[in-house]
Amino acid sequence: MRKLVSLFLLGICAVALASEPAHAASELETWCIAQGAGWQAANDRCLLLAATHATVSGTLALLPNESVSNYGTITNAGEIDSDGIIDNFGTLTNHGHVRNDGWISNYTNGRIYNYGTIANEGTMANYDTIRNYGTITNTDTINNWGTIYNLCAGVIGPQPPLNQPGGVIYDLNSCCFLSVVARD
Repeated sequence: MRKLVSLFLLGICAVALASEPAHAASELETWCIAQGAGWQAANDRCLLLAATHATVSGTLALLPNESVSNYGTITNAGEIDSDGIIDNFGTLTNHGHVRNDGWISNYTNGRIYNYGTIANEGTMANYDTIRNYGTITNTDTINNWGTIYNLCAGVIGPQPPLNQPGGVIYDLNSCCFLSVVARD
């Protein structure tokens, strides 16, 4: 009888534990783990180290509370839809579409290569190098303390980047706007 009661209680505990809601991984968390990057659940942050080569081929959404810190390489051939934060210390190459309604910072040693489209509806801060061969539709703010190369048939507008002290924009092949150098 004791054995039957113990098994019955064990069964109740198992059902109680099984009914606990499972952690629902966000799209970013799932992608981050699949890329072999580090997921930091405490602050909803994906950390890509220098040796990490990550690819976006479908759609990757960042929620407002989520962030990516890239020290490696991200190649986007799909769509990045960000309401969160992207901190780039490595290389971000875009052949697809990026929609930024959050914050993108391209820090020292960071490189952004755009061959696709970037729709900036949030804030971008460039401290190193952006090479634009595609289209950057800027309807909010791009602050430039680094160097932006607008190459070939590249287009940036309707709002041009705002040069800060030390910022330089090179418009090569007369693509969209004239070169501007910030003055102190």
